[in-house]
Amino acid sequence: MRKIQKLLHFTLFKTFVFSFYCFILPLIGDQSLSAQKFIDINSIGEDPISLSEYFTVFEDKDRNLEIREILQIDSKNQFREAAQTSDSISFGFSRSAFWMGLNIKNSSDSILKRFFEISYARLSYVNFYIPDHNGNYRSFRTGSAEPFSSRTYQNRYFVLPIEIPPQSEEKIYIRVESTASIIIPARLWTPEAFHLYERNDYVFHAWYFGIATALILFNLMLFISLKDSIYIYYIFSVAFMAISIAASYGLTKEYLWKDSVEWPNISSSVGYTLTIIAGILFMRKMLTTRISIPRFDYYLKAIVLILFLSIPLLVHDYSRFSRFAPVQFVISLSAMMGVGVYCSYRRQRSAYFFMAAFFVLFFLGVINAFTTLGFFSSNPFTHNSLQYGSASEMILLAFALADRFHQIRKEKEEAQRKMLESQNLLLHTLKESERVLEQKVKERTEELMKLNQKLEELSITDSLTGIANRRRFDIILADEWLRAERNGTYLSVALMDVDYFKKYNDHYGHQAGDACLQMVAEVLSQTVSQKENLVARYGGEEFVFIAPGSDPEEAFRIAESIRIGIEKLSQPHEKSEYGIITLSIGVASTIQGEDIQLKDDSELVKNADIALYEAKQNGRNRVVWRGN
Repeated sequence: MRKIQKLLHFTLFKTFVFSFYCFILPLIGDQSLSAQKFIDINSIGEDPISLSEYFTVFEDKDRNLEIREILQIDSKNQFREAAQTSDSISFGFSRSAFWMGLNIKNSSDSILKRFFEISYARLSYVNFYIPDHNGNYRSFRTGSAEPFSSRTYQNRYFVLPIEIPPQSEEKIYIRVESTASIIIPARLWTPEAFHLYERNDYVFHAWYFGIATALILFNLMLFISLKDSIYIYYIFSVAFMAISIAASYGLTKEYLWKDSVEWPNISSSVGYTLTIIAGILFMRKMLTTRISIPRFDYYLKAIVLILFLSIPLLVHDYSRFSRFAPVQFVISLSAMMGVGVYCSYRRQRSAYFFMAAFFVLFFLGVINAFTTLGFFSSNPFTHNSLQYGSASEMILLAFALADRFHQIRKEKEEAQRKMLESQNLLLHTLKESERVLEQKVKERTEELMKLNQKLEELSITDSLTGIANRRRFDIILADEWLRAERNGTYLSVALMDVDYFKKYNDHYGHQAGDACLQMVAEVLSQTVSQKENLVARYGGEEFVFIAPGSDPEEAFRIAESIRIGIEKLSQPHEKSEYGIITLSIGVASTIQGEDIQLKDDSELVKNADIALYEAKQNGRNRVVWRGN
């Protein structure tokens, strides 16, 4: 128990210190030059089309370029491909302005109307530039820092109806600048599909805020009746969370602060800060940390103090301090999770309920924070993850409060049988929720394991030829060296080089060179077919195979078969003295007790490399074996 207390003590101490030192690096990298790619709006059906893959981007670091200058820059092909992440583009926190170009065409014989939507409400400035029939660009300026009346279409997000003439092509430009994290999920809709989506979207938000309002009113009545401060902490937590989410999703801009410049974004971060403060106070009351873990309770108070002090900083200079807020939130939630786990370990009944309710919000809150930082791609799940987590957390904490209330009544009124039955029913409901949650965690863990396995396979495979890469070769060679050393068996290695490949590449082009390497890899794979053998791309035009258990004669035979196989293909090579693609191969073998001068596998590869050099010196298109 003391070890666990010390560990949690140390963890919370690091949490407290680390909250002062957080650095966020820009997530924007260089992108390759984009080709002109058009999207045909006539092909849009009931489902919207994500525009991420169609955008080209130019970064305006000084934020002073106008549309006429952007047109000149675009004419010089200085726009780059967008950094696509799923259905959105993410630039993280940046002081730059970003210009995006979008080529649109209408292949139909009639005028088509479409809705252009950017579904991220925290972008400070969003300017649309649409060409008219004379080719002049009209500007539509909006954003969270602009009055709500500036929006052409009244929606919580940034929506612009556009009309494209028949059989025409146009290019639209969008300028984005923000003090918050720059995430751009852009889509095109048909009017009918968008109106249906818009209706369902507002119904979803009405459902969420309806739940929040009902829980606030219900717990307010409980507070008035019972005079227990835990209910007021719960009310503040739910209320601040609802306000924060409303600000994040553009609803406060639409209904409350229509003309405010910075407050829609500031209120979101400030609201989340107050939500966590109320959550910590709620947890301290519910888990009685002042009594059960008094030393840790001081750290919780310190975190609350830091969060309070961060609020004036956010209000004073939001663009500077907002990038630290997500990290601060993650650290605070981690501290709360640590306290909850510790109290659960001590078999504190309230902690079980708290952890069941808190886990969903913690997990989805971390996803939301990393999405804001640009580490995760923005999609409907990650974008709304905090809202899903908040709704689940509010309901589960309501169950926890009800359980607490029933426990108090049970202690005072043992004779009330119906109250006891209600308590058992709530407990059964909670256990079922935990079972479902555990199943989901198990499924996601299995998915993560499969993904990690796939990533491991990709990391050891050459992307061009599909055979093993140098990293895989080094791992297998080291293993086979130890096995041969342990069993006293032969180990053979052959290095192969495509003769005059650079001349072939320069003469026929890089695509032909890639095809040549793929052809060689295919011959290697077909010839070296034994399960225990390995073929790999060693680097550039060099290939290698490992033949465990093969003596020099067998290894030489395999290498000669490969050379003959390549020669029989008769792939033309005008710059080669043979007129076709050929291979030079160097073979080296070793066996424990005979080649005692070989200290490790690198010397075996070195011998094969020397043999390869001799093959080249002796006229190429041949196999040379090197002994020791």
